[in-house]
Amino acid sequence: MTNSDISADPLGIEANRRTEARRALLREARQILRTGGDRAAAGALVAQAEQIVASACSEAERADGAHGLASFFVEVGDDAAAEPYARQAIASEREAGRQVFLGNHLMFLSQLLVRQGHLEEATTCAEEGSGLYDLVYGAEHSEARYMQSVLARLKQRG
Repeated sequence: MTNSDISADPLGIEANRRTEARRALLREARQILRTGGDRAAAGALVAQAEQIVASACSEAERADGAHGLASFFVEVGDDAAAEPYARQAIASEREAGRQVFLGNHLMFLSQLLVRQGHLEEATTCAEEGSGLYDLVYGAEHSEARYMQSVLARLKQRG
């Protein structure tokens, strides 16, 4: 985020409006798809949500938006469409420097890759994510220990 971004929206009001608009669009698209409605209409809503993510004013906002899109596609059963957004969330989070969120996104991508049969890359992502949790929370924290258990299960499968 640049200084001009901060001065233009010092309280994050516009960012919050974009986030809520994106979430509302994806909720509506999800509802359409769940009820067997018009897929083209759902696609148009998703395209609007994508435009909101593209207009993000900070890497943190972009990461959150990309993760929201990735989660949406996972929920509607399209892991292939989710993957680029999961990767975008990771790239933006690296730029934003929010380590715990980066750990979350890495673990999300890891689980996505497991479902696609890419165990080696999934393990690499889980190792980095687990390491970040250890760094941020400490190895004995419940979240860090959970991530360690996810990693251990992945290594057993590989």
